[in-house]
Amino acid sequence: MAEHLLITPFGYYLRVSVPKDLRARLGKREIKKSLSTYNRTHAIKAAQLLMLGIEQLFSSMRGVTMTWRKKPVLPGMSEIIVRDLVDRHGRPYQEREMTVEEHMLLYPGHRQIASSPPVVPDLRQFPPVSAEPPQQLTLQGRIISYCAEKKGKGELTFDSHQNLRAILDLLIDYFGDVAMSTISRDKAAKFIGVLRQTPLLRKHTKIYRGLSLSECVPITEKRVNEMLKLQKLGKECEEIKFPKISTLNSYITQFEALWEWCFTQDRTLTNPFADQQLSTVDDAAPRLPFTTAQLDTIFHDEMFTQHSTSHKSLRSRLEPHQFFTPLIAVYSGLRLDEICQLHLDDIECPHGVWVFNINTKLEKKLKNKASVRSVPIHPVLVDLGLFEYMHELRSEGETRLFPELVRTPRKKGGFNRYSLRVPPKLFPLHRTVSRS
Repeated sequence: MAEHLLITPFGYYLRVSVPKDLRARLGKREIKKSLSTYNRTHAIKAAQLLMLGIEQLFSSMRGVTMTWRKKPVLPGMSEIIVRDLVDRHGRPYQEREMTVEEHMLLYPGHRQIASSPPVVPDLRQFPPVSAEPPQQLTLQGRIISYCAEKKGKGELTFDSHQNLRAILDLLIDYFGDVAMSTISRDKAAKFIGVLRQTPLLRKHTKIYRGLSLSECVPITEKRVNEMLKLQKLGKECEEIKFPKISTLNSYITQFEALWEWCFTQDRTLTNPFADQQLSTVDDAAPRLPFTTAQLDTIFHDEMFTQHSTSHKSLRSRLEPHQFFTPLIAVYSGLRLDEICQLHLDDIECPHGVWVFNINTKLEKKLKNKASVRSVPIHPVLVDLGLFEYMHELRSEGETRLFPELVRTPRKKGGFNRYSLRVPPKLFPLHRTVSRS
């Protein structure tokens, strides 16, 4: 019986495959009925009752008289009790287990029920199972529920939630708000091909405004042909930037995850994006880190070489974060946001080693849960006066490492950050040093 049970977020279901010789007459390949319970024991009882009716239905359609089983269907219960505990719709209304003797004592009028024909639900009175998936498995509703669940579990920050919605909304842009079962593997492959031909800045380009993904393809092809003609003539032309293969693969991973999440609610749903990852052989080379020569160029600026003066003098000429932020970044690998929101109490020595304690205490925000960590402080930062600078801040009653930085609101919403005004004036030579 257990092999016919299906557990879903909406409770247990009974699924029985219709024999091939009866599918045409019955008009369906499978009988699927809700058991209206989340309790496995109750689900087995209800499923056994329905299975009796289903077997009787199959036998009657074949013109064969069904031989009823004589052994008990459930421990402590006989078939007479199981048949008796069914209403006119074939649903169980008595959950208590009892023996035949107990049943006779409680229901004296039912003593002769064993010789009477069993009460069998007529499954033909139920509406046929629809071939289309339920309404809740359309793209729009599932995407909203999926993102809301991940955000509710704390798996997504505001930025990552916005990015995920933007990626998944590409599905609605191309397919529309359709049932997920209608998206086949061939359609998914065609959709991925359209994404490869869609410029990155589509929404910011005037000629694409208001157009769907499919409508953008012919316009892009025309632009590419015009660009090739101008290149042959040796004339300057605007370059069209398309998404990298690695970017498309990250999109496909998100599409796969959405279908896997929906599969827990509908086991008949197949994943059209499984094994659709693109080859990255021809993808552009990844961005390389700064070379040693480039770092020497940056940190040989007088802002870093003339640090022998007192920190008060240094602070009178420039902001402390302009001096320490790039140094902490290069010697610890911390993210810019993590550096700018540091508190003095986040610099500690728990086991004889000074570390940056990266945490989410107070108003601090991190990229994800894995970002909570302790990072050792490099001795060079100590030699450059980080602890002396901290001592001056404590004597002035400050609590943050860079009190001159204030949280700046973002135009697109989300968390206000201390680092939004740092990059333009981080170090003077950032425009003269190019990255490969």
